[in-house]
Amino acid sequence: MDFYDISFRIRKKISRYFSYRKYIKSENRESVEKSVVQEILFSIVVPVYRTPEKYLKAMIDSVMTQTYGRWELVLADAGSDGTGKSVNTDQVKAYKDPRIKYFILKSNAGISANTNEAIKAASGDWIVFADHDDTLACTALQRIYEAIQSHPECGYIYTDEDKISASGRRRYDPYFKPDYNPDLLCGMNYISHLSAVRRTVLGEAGLLDPEMDGSQDYDLTLRCVEKLGPEQIVHIPEVLYHWRSAAGSTAKAQENKLYAYEAGRRAIQNHIDRLGIPGEVEELPLHGRYRIRYEWSGKPIVSVIISGEGSEAARSRIRQNTQYDNYEILMEDSIDSARGEYIIYYDSHINPVNPTWMTELLDVCQRKDVGAAGAEIIDRKKRIWHAGISVDEAGKKEYRFRGYPCENPGYMGELLVCRDYDAVSEKCMIVRRGLAGKTAAAIINEGYRVVFTPFAKVYYEGEAR
Repeated sequence: MDFYDISFRIRKKISRYFSYRKYIKSENRESVEKSVVQEILFSIVVPVYRTPEKYLKAMIDSVMTQTYGRWELVLADAGSDGTGKSVNTDQVKAYKDPRIKYFILKSNAGISANTNEAIKAASGDWIVFADHDDTLACTALQRIYEAIQSHPECGYIYTDEDKISASGRRRYDPYFKPDYNPDLLCGMNYISHLSAVRRTVLGEAGLLDPEMDGSQDYDLTLRCVEKLGPEQIVHIPEVLYHWRSAAGSTAKAQENKLYAYEAGRRAIQNHIDRLGIPGEVEELPLHGRYRIRYEWSGKPIVSVIISGEGSEAARSRIRQNTQYDNYEILMEDSIDSARGEYIIYYDSHINPVNPTWMTELLDVCQRKDVGAAGAEIIDRKKRIWHAGISVDEAGKKEYRFRGYPCENPGYMGELLVCRDYDAVSEKCMIVRRGLAGKTAAAIINEGYRVVFTPFAKVYYEGEAR
């Protein structure tokens, strides 16, 4: 890690700290209008196991103060002392609220099995998942209700989140998430908390799998999204869940639950197996981040179309730094004669970093849902120049992570994994032959995804403007 990278990380951390202070002050805590008919019953399911009294109180209180009032809190307590009670029994019963369903489990069968018992006891139209030592923003259910009214076809809803200190006095490390992003979800469990699932969808996907304890929520999310279309998966861009950073929690230190990351790997593996995508999932050095090693059969022809000056030097660099061997190189005025099933647009100033760059692009683009894929492009100063492009409703482009040191993991480690974007750079981009010449927007409109992959790395040796 060089001086620039260290300085960059410090500046980003300070900037995010003050930005989040400002965000917290601006949070909208308006309650739902009394005239609104609250016809949806939300069941908040929580497994309890010898929870410290102050943490359980904070969680229950955060539910009691919800601005949307039609809910039930289902607490499945696995901390039995053998007498039909637990250390939490008297505390819970003291609330005397009929909306709280509390029962003692015969034994502690693990977080998945315990949560499943809570789900079975729930009566709600929607199941909302929460942990026993975390808290909900007071408008959490209200915002979920509003999202359902706006998207009546939806079946899965998730929100942004942050962490709270053990004392509960400090909120920090927010995660402002993107809308539903299948490739990102196969690289990391970015959805996590707070999530709500329509009961009928849960019925199709199945309950939590005890064999996936540690990443049971990740596994369930993947099974649920398989049953839904992208338009049925709704993201609420507000921090509505506060993850407790207590001693021994995953929020506090990733090393506390290493088994969870192996379970996460298996969850993704099962997911791609169900989808019929051939490949092996492996965990990356940063815990909780994954990649898929695709295992396609055959070697389709790839046509590399070079644009710009210095084409002969570019040809030489490709031949010297490319492991894949079934390709042809053409100039941009010869594209009509290309024989490839896939086309790579290649700027003459590009220089591959790793010899597998072409294989990495091709592997992603061979998925039937992908129309184009772009490489990570690094400039002369070894900083990110292109790592995906987002386009807002006004058509303004944001070049994601531009200026980041090339070894930086990016926000929440997102630079380490594949991700769907509105566009990728055409200076090093692969497309299906039938989509050649079309814009990224047109490719997406035809039902394909446009994917950024950090595993295909190239340098751009021209002037980065």
